[in-house]
Amino acid sequence: MSLSSLFSTNTKATLEVVAPPSSPSGSTGAPVTSLTFPFNPDKWVVSSSAKWKTTPSKANTENPAVEFLGKEDTNIDVELFLDDFESSGALTSLLGGGPTILPAVTALMTTITPTDLSITQKHPMPNWVVFSWGTGSTVTALVEKLSVNYTMFDGDGTPLRATINLSLKQIFLAASAQNPTSGGTALLGSHLVREGDTLASVAQRQYGHPKYWRPLATSNGIDDPARLRPGTELILPPVEELDALA
Repeated sequence: MSLSSLFSTNTKATLEVVAPPSSPSGSTGAPVTSLTFPFNPDKWVVSSSAKWKTTPSKANTENPAVEFLGKEDTNIDVELFLDDFESSGALTSLLGGGPTILPAVTALMTTITPTDLSITQKHPMPNWVVFSWGTGSTVTALVEKLSVNYTMFDGDGTPLRATINLSLKQIFLAASAQNPTSGGTALLGSHLVREGDTLASVAQRQYGHPKYWRPLATSNGIDDPARLRPGTELILPPVEELDALA
């Protein structure tokens, strides 16, 4: 039995393209467009992993000490179908234009290219997506990879049908965990340190400027920033709080 058969025929997968946050600690912006897919996906693959460190013991070679270093990002892979032939132009009647899936593909492409506004604000960021399907299957995510396989064309070469493969990184907004420096400020999230990361590189990636490395170290109680160990989970306070610590 395919996964789509578990849902009502009236329940269609939708993908809303939304503007990115106006600041690193903000929530998503206004909707850009919304796509309702004529066919539900047959697969929805969610993957993540835990980071572990094992330390062998001289006294006990059978059972080394195990330390949990944190949870890796949650990634989602999904295959979707765009069809403006079977759906009689429903996609493009919503987005404007003639019978073609190109407006929908153009909207999807904005999720991998920084918006003009974010560039002006010196925090380059593509649009985000909110994917919904059935009950309890709504996720806010960044698009890590997008591929479009055109499979049907009009007589003049206009694309009418395509298979879309999306690789998404789920984003958890406004984490409710308390910040040890303030006791209750909502967090931007967290970052699991990987090999080669520095506080400056994390600050650049998460806040748009490496200058935040020092208040980021203070927020996380790091005394020696030069010894940032892979597997360390950094909390990411709002940029306003880091400005106050700078």
